[in-house]
Amino acid sequence: MNTVLLSIISAFLSSFLLFTEKYILQNHVKDAFSWVVIISILSGVVCLPLLFFIPTITSALTPLFISAVFTIIGYVLYASALNSSSPSTIAILNSIRPTIAITFSVILLNEVYSTGALIWMAVIALAFILFSLTPATKKEMKNKIKPALMILGSVIAWVVGDSMISFSNLNGLTFVIGRNIVGLVPILVLYGMFKQKVKLPEDYKSSIKYVVIFGALALVTFSTFFQALSQSFAITNAVAPSMTVLFSVILGFIASKKFSKHVQEKGDIRTYAYKTAIALIMAIAVYNLYFLA
Repeated sequence: MNTVLLSIISAFLSSFLLFTEKYILQNHVKDAFSWVVIISILSGVVCLPLLFFIPTITSALTPLFISAVFTIIGYVLYASALNSSSPSTIAILNSIRPTIAITFSVILLNEVYSTGALIWMAVIALAFILFSLTPATKKEMKNKIKPALMILGSVIAWVVGDSMISFSNLNGLTFVIGRNIVGLVPILVLYGMFKQKVKLPEDYKSSIKYVVIFGALALVTFSTFFQALSQSFAITNAVAPSMTVLFSVILGFIASKKFSKHVQEKGDIRTYAYKTAIALIMAIAVYNLYFLA
């Protein structure tokens, strides 16, 4: 199948996955940390049998553990932001990720990028700031700044975690599987520390069937993305993220009319027109950034 078409399909699935996660968090899980614990444990357990086929991860336990810790921290911040804001808002804010990733690659890995790439990075950063600081009231300011800071923190944590692959000598798939397995240790330790503050058994019972649906959808989404990625790294990374943010705003507008209470999407046409404008700026910048980088 055509790479661009596969990338667009994966982008739509990614945006739908975002709304599915929001629905579960808002309606079937009482605490964002519980959600992270459930997903992390299930991911680790599912990957555990694969350890017998990829024993090479034992040679990279340190970078895998560091990556797992930062990934968990990032996911807790991300889930907390998603729990308190709309999916379309989170999708727009999450577009800051390429800028943070390239910044860290320059600092940590001494990579060099063109002037054009740096300009598009600045455009993404400015759009992120503009979107975060243009509410109508002080209450809206507080409601937008908090998730923006959480997303910023989550992206930084994820980028640091992902950068550990450079110190592991593992390929991408093996690294992700190894990180999921090794991540069982820190997530169980964290759960033990905060066990009294979360209602994991109740959240697990009320959300397990939705977790299965979420997992199946995630499998299809990532399979489609990696299929596109195998055909063209540059095209996939340019098209998929840029289209995801646009699809998320479109789904957000539809949800605001039909499912507002279930996914916290609210606003009139003017609100979503503004989100679309910011999303377009982000999408164009991300698209050009990946080709120029």
